[in-house]
Amino acid sequence: KAQRDFHTSDWQQKRPAIILYDSQPTGTIYILESEDYIEIGQFFILPEYQNKGIGSHLLKRILDKADRSSRITKIAYLTNNPVASLYKRNGFEITSIHEVYCHMERKPNTTTKRMSKYKAVIFDLFGTLVENFSRGDYEKTLTEMATVLGAPPDVFIRLWADTFDRRATGAFHSAEACVEHICQELRVPVTDAQVKQTGRIRLDYTSRNISPRPGSVEVLTCLKSNGYKTALISDCTAETPLVWQSIPLAPLFDVTVFSCRVGVKKPNPRIYRLATDQLGVKPADCLYIGDGSSKELTGALQVGMHPVLIRDPNGSIDAHFIDREDWDGPVISSLQEVINLVK
Repeated sequence: KAQRDFHTSDWQQKRPAIILYDSQPTGTIYILESEDYIEIGQFFILPEYQNKGIGSHLLKRILDKADRSSRITKIAYLTNNPVASLYKRNGFEITSIHEVYCHMERKPNTTTKRMSKYKAVIFDLFGTLVENFSRGDYEKTLTEMATVLGAPPDVFIRLWADTFDRRATGAFHSAEACVEHICQELRVPVTDAQVKQTGRIRLDYTSRNISPRPGSVEVLTCLKSNGYKTALISDCTAETPLVWQSIPLAPLFDVTVFSCRVGVKKPNPRIYRLATDQLGVKPADCLYIGDGSSKELTGALQVGMHPVLIRDPNGSIDAHFIDREDWDGPVISSLQEVINLVK
C-alpha cells in the first residue's frame, strides 16, 4: 500500500505525457529539462507494445539531445522493473535506491555521432523492402519445375535448396544452369526446351513475388529528397537482378549490390564495402536496415555501419531456410521509422 500511495502521489505531481505509436496510446513519460540535466520519469510502455523498440527509440532520442547539449540524464524506475538492463546498456549508473524507486544518471557522451550526420542508408531487400518468398508457394513452383523435367519433386526441392549458396554467389549464372546441374545429379535426361521452360517458371515466380512493401517507396523518396544516398545489398539468385528494373524501388537507389553478381554474400565484409565504395562514403556514415537474415546486422556492425533490425510485421518464414540472427541492438517495426532514425 505504501508503494501504491507513493506512486499515486508522484504521478499526480508530475503528470506524465502519453506516448503515441501509430496514433495509439502505448505508454507514458515525464521529462523535465534544466540547463544542467534532463530528467526522465514515469517511463512506462504497455505490455502489448513492449519489445517493439518503442521505448529504446524514444530513449535514444532523449540521450542524443542530452549529448548534443552536454547535459546529464537522470532517470528513475520502480525497483522491481527489469528495465534496468536497458538503462545500463545505454550508460546509466545507479546513484541511489529508494524503497520504491531506483535512481540512475548518465553522463553526456560528447563523441556520440548524430543520426542526422549520416550520409547514406543501406537496405536489405527480402524481408525488409519486399516480402520473403513464402515457403508454400515457393515449393509449389519447384514442384511445377520438377514435373516439367520428369524429376521426383521431393528430391528436386531438396537439391534446389542445397544449391542456394552457390546460386547466391554466382556459381550458377542462371536458373537453367542450376536445373541442368540437378538433372545431371539425378541422372534425369532433359531437353533444352524442358530446361528453358523451367527457367521461365522460376523467373515468372520471382517477377510475381517481388513487389514493394507498403510505404517503402514513400520512405525511399523521402530519404532521397532530404539528400541521403541509398544503396541496396541483397543475397539473391540470378532471377532477382533480371526483374529488378521493373519494380518501383529500382530508380530510388544510387547503388545496388546483388550477391549473385559480385560473387560474395553477407556477412562477408567485402559486400558491404562494395556498396560504400560505390556510394563514396565511409561505413561509419551509413545506417543499415535489415531483417537479420544471414547474420547481416552483425556483418554491418563489424565493418563500422550502424545496423538496425526491422521486425517482419507478417512474421514470414524465408523460403531459403535462412536463419535470422539474435539481435540485441536497435529495433524498428516499420519502414516509416527509418525517417525518424535519420533526423
